Amino acid sequence: AYALKEFAAKFRLTRRAMLNDDAGAFAMNGRKLGRAASRMVGDRFWSVITTNAALDNDNTALFHNNHGNLQSSGAAPSVSQLDLAYADIEAQTDPSGDGFVGGEPQFICGPPALRGTIETLVTASFNPANANNTENRYKNRLVPVIEPRLTANSTTAWYLLKHADMFDTIELGFLNGITAPYMRNEQEWDTRAIAWVVGIDCEGKALDYRNAYKDPGT
Repeated sequence: AYALKEFAAKFRLTRRAMLNDDAGAFAMNGRKLGRAASRMVGDRFWSVITTNAALDNDNTALFHNNHGNLQSSGAAPSVSQLDLAYADIEAQTDPSGDGFVGGEPQFICGPPALRGTIETLVTASFNPANANNTENRYKNRLVPVIEPRLTANSTTAWYLLKHADMFDTIELGFLNGITAPYMRNEQEWDTRAIAWVVGIDCEGKALDYRNAYKDPGT
């Protein structure tokens, strides 16, 4: 079940503006509100991560020691921290109890404060932490995702996410399945101005923990 979040904003053009053919004002306001509505979809996705939302099936936070996807010895992204993370990820078992989940993370996500650390880590030929030119075994194995919304929770925490075809980790629900912002208009009978409403109704929900991993950093 979802308790959808509603985003809606209104803008208005007077009859005088329409008589003056002020189409630019309509286009500008429509684009601005459409972008804001679209951003809300991303807001709802990342809020599941930053609030560490609980799963329905066990009422436990998405990232939790019981799920084996929360690093207890947090540190900045590094080859050694990725070794710890991959060991925990590879230990995840299938919910059916039939063996291990398998598969590697595809994305490493962090706030802007970690951009340099993350991008260096996933592109360097040698381990950035060593001066003896040890090979970086994680080069080109992860796609960096730098997301400003993560700063709302922490400037040091970072995450690993598997591809969505492994398990449904976070689901976005929309009212009547409408995934794009809507626009409605009505004319004011007394002023003959026209008002437009742009909005979207959606919410994110944590479904499974096996595709996601958190290191709180330090």
